[in-house]
Amino acid sequence: MNQRIFIALTLSPAFQAKALAWEEKYAELPVRWLAPKNWHITLVPPWYAEDIEPVKQAIEKAVRHTAPMMLRFGHIAYGPDLRHPRLIWVEGETPKKLGELSEKLHDAVNRKPERMRELKLHLTLARFRETDFASFPLKKLDERIDWEERADRVALMESHLSRSGADYEVLGDFELGAG
Repeated sequence: MNQRIFIALTLSPAFQAKALAWEEKYAELPVRWLAPKNWHITLVPPWYAEDIEPVKQAIEKAVRHTAPMMLRFGHIAYGPDLRHPRLIWVEGETPKKLGELSEKLHDAVNRKPERMRELKLHLTLARFRETDFASFPLKKLDERIDWEERADRVALMESHLSRSGADYEVLGDFELGAG
């Protein structure tokens, strides 16, 4: 059976707590808040695979000698484009090491990177229909933050799609620099 899988960085409970506290201030917004268990930073976008064991082995080998890294998030805004908003996301400066990790993982699982999109450090907190934005009580969201996260885990995740949105399941969890 084909599974829709992807590779992502997972987030610590401490980081999740910061984001949840921020969300509480904006609970009245008519958006679909994502559950913290679904928060991730995509490194290799989704694809379909029948056998995930070789994928797990490739990920484990690829991250064995990759050191953990610090991620800095400095901004929460509507995204991905102010003319066509459909997300609330946390953005940060994309470290060179994150791009290198993404490339290494693409190579390891034999996936070609999406050349159209450059890797951008972001975390989606909420989704909404672009057509619903006109009714939002808050039209401008441009909040500066100073959040740090030590990226030290990569996960192989499966995406379960439904009418209510995607739900993600961790199929494998790998520590950076475990070799």
